[in-house]
Amino acid sequence: MTLKKLLSVHGRVDWRSQSQDFVASGVVFDSRQVHPGSVYVAVLGHSQDGHQFIPQAINNGASALVVESTDQVPPEFHGAVLEVLDSRLTLQHLSKLFFASPGDQLL
Repeated sequence: MTLKKLLSVHGRVDWRSQSQDFVASGVVFDSRQVHPGSVYVAVLGHSQDGHQFIPQAINNGASALVVESTDQVPPEFHGAVLEVLDSRLTLQHLSKLFFASPGDQLL
C-alpha cells in the first residue's frame, strides 16, 4: 500500500523528500521491529513515550513517522511525517487499512 493512501487517514502530512507513491512494508509501534520501509507510530504509553525511540526507528529504516509532536523528529529525516492528535487511535486506523481489516473475515 502506498504511503499516500495509508497516511491519508487524518492529520497533517509533511512529505519532506519521501515519495507519496512509496510502498510501505509495515506498520509498527515498537522501534525494535522497524525494518526498511516501515511506518513507525510513536505511541505515548503509561511508562514510556514512543517519541523517545524515533532515532532508533529512523536508524532501522522507517520511511514514515506518525507522531503527536514533531519536536523529536530530526530535521534531517527525509521520510514522511504525519502529525496527529492521538497516535494510539491512528495506529488502530493504519493497522486496519494496512492489514485489510482481518477481523472482518472472521464474521
